[in-house]
Amino acid sequence: MKSKFLPFLLLLAVLPVLIFRDYTPSNELRYLSIVDEALRNGDIFTFTNHGIQYADKPPLYFWILMLGKWLLGNHAMWFASLFFYSGFSDHVGNGPVGGT
Repeated sequence: MKSKFLPFLLLLAVLPVLIFRDYTPSNELRYLSIVDEALRNGDIFTFTNHGIQYADKPPLYFWILMLGKWLLGNHAMWFASLFFYSGFSDHVGNGPVGGT
């Protein structure tokens, strides 16, 4: 029998990681720079990295980071992590790993 509390237990298990996780220097710091540049220039559909067009990543992640900076006044990793947990929880128990 599937537990109704499985998503809550999963959130509880990964909550410390979501709260204390830091940005990875190789990718996410570059993304923060792109977001800061987009906010500074007022561009929400065209992204640049130090003036050079950047189209290597779909814009949804940038929009989430932009929303977080707009709401909170600074970049917060826990805010971006909330969106990724919500998408992950939809698949718990529904995929080939968790059941049928």
